[in-house]
Amino acid sequence: MATAKAPTDYKNGKAKATTAESIKATAKDAGDSLKSALDDGRAQVKAHADELADVAKGFEQELSKYADDAKTFVRQNPATSVAIAAGVGLLLGALINGRRS
Repeated sequence: MATAKAPTDYKNGKAKATTAESIKATAKDAGDSLKSALDDGRAQVKAHADELADVAKGFEQELSKYADDAKTFVRQNPATSVAIAAGVGLLLGALINGRRS
């Protein structure tokens, strides 16, 4: 960050003008630094969001595969599927009722 030295010439208000220019230049440098930091932050957030989207897409594909496998199993073994569903329902019912007692 560039900063201007304080002026030593105080004739005719030049010191005030030079100080104001120095403050303005410092503020511009600070603004430029902030803009650069924000741009870098945006780029990092976008990169992480893209990476997260890729992970989510892979997770979705895995879940879809498991759902397809479950559908296939139910179609091929309907009686077994009903028995498993009934067993799970009884187990969940017992757990829920057990908590209430």
